Amino acid sequence: MRKVALQNGCTVATLMGSFSLASSGAFVTGGTSAGNFNNAASFQVMGRFTADGLGNLTSEAPSISSNVTGGSILGTYTVNSDCTGTATFIISEQ
Repeated sequence: MRKVALQNGCTVATLMGSFSLASSGAFVTGGTSAGNFNNAASFQVMGRFTADGLGNLTSEAPSISSNVTGGSILGTYTVNSDCTGTATFIISEQ
């Protein structure tokens, strides 16, 4: 994404539309206690998500490569007045 300076700053309403997503990481199955990585599994995600201008993210049929069979991605985002922000994605197994 490219930061565009707006005269009145940025808000969640100024971030709308579809964007590409590529990510990889690991998740823990069968427990979440600290240090319990015996059941860790890696994943890769590619797809497209849409920001709705209200702080919500939805996915459009992402490709998830792991032992998770299918799934969806939802999330939320915030935008600061200086046009920086954060996003949180939640990958749900179907």
